[in-house]
Amino acid sequence: MIAIYPSVLYGEDFIVESIDSIAQYVSHIYVVMMKRPWGDTDGVTYKGEWVAWPEKFDATRERLADLPNVTIIEAEKFSPWNRWGFAVNDVVKPPPGTEVLLIDPDCVFEEVQAVRAFNDWQAHPEYQWASVRQIELWRTPAWQITRPRAMASFHRGDLALLTSPD
Repeated sequence: MIAIYPSVLYGEDFIVESIDSIAQYVSHIYVVMMKRPWGDTDGVTYKGEWVAWPEKFDATRERLADLPNVTIIEAEKFSPWNRWGFAVNDVVKPPPGTEVLLIDPDCVFEEVQAVRAFNDWQAHPEYQWASVRQIELWRTPAWQITRPRAMASFHRGDLALLTSPD
């Protein structure tokens, strides 16, 4: 199994903790770093002032530089549509039979939850896809909300099914 962070523009806050929470369960980790925000723009007008996009948004690349089994791949995509298929099938291109964990840079598994998620996935080879419930923390664990969308999903079989037409 490999892990793919599919479209990271900025992620220095939690990406190392995220990688640490899954590293023992995957053979390699790919971080698809976006060169610029979606929409093919040069910047944004903020409070009446033009702000050009910086060359890099944060120190994610530097935080990842010395981590073992991590490959950073620079990419550019116009929209978030099909970001998972783009990362898997157009950028990383894993060989047939590879299992993939798609994960966002601010998704950090608690150790007990990681054990349960990866063990459940391995216990059910008939599953082609699975996701885990997302609990978002704000400031402290006392401030949490359960989100209906998944920040991490497991995939096996025909990974071309992840691709949607643009």
